[in-house]
Amino acid sequence: PRLNRGAAPEPPLVVIWALRWMLFRLMLGAGLIKIRGDSCWHDLTCLVYHYETQPNPHPFSIFFHFMPVWFHQLGVLFNHFVELIVPFGFFGPRRVRIWAGVLTIIFQITIILSGNLAWLNWLTIALAFLCFDDEFLMGFSPSSWRISAVPAAVIPHWRRVLLSFFALAIIYLSIPPAINLVSSQQAM
Repeated sequence: PRLNRGAAPEPPLVVIWALRWMLFRLMLGAGLIKIRGDSCWHDLTCLVYHYETQPNPHPFSIFFHFMPVWFHQLGVLFNHFVELIVPFGFFGPRRVRIWAGVLTIIFQITIILSGNLAWLNWLTIALAFLCFDDEFLMGFSPSSWRISAVPAAVIPHWRRVLLSFFALAIIYLSIPPAINLVSSQQAM
């Protein structure tokens, strides 16, 4: 089902894929920089002291800080899973993509509850919603909000040309960040 009543073009896939690519780079980059950096990410001890050293503690930070060591180790493993494996699901089939989005949102909410990293986590959640389609999202809305499907309008030729230039620009501009992502000297 579509959210609007009039015939409108489907969201351009190139834009959706470009934003998923941004989410992929954000999540994978965060995971790679951790495992290439401090050894505490390898021995699973980073979260043992993280909550007392973060720049903006949250009221729940003390709760997370006093959890047992095994809890912190599981947290690091979950971090590695969500940042190093889940991002590949952003480009997978529908079911995999939905699970990747859900896990990313759960991970970001956990970070929000355990400490304040300002707006980055909220923006990541917004990007993770690109893993969901209307059918999935409508499952969480009251049935009175649901609208019958309307056939999509045809995309004009000029818009396809513009979207092609957009895609080429994204590919070109993504080369340096992609090289940085796989570099052993990865920068933030």
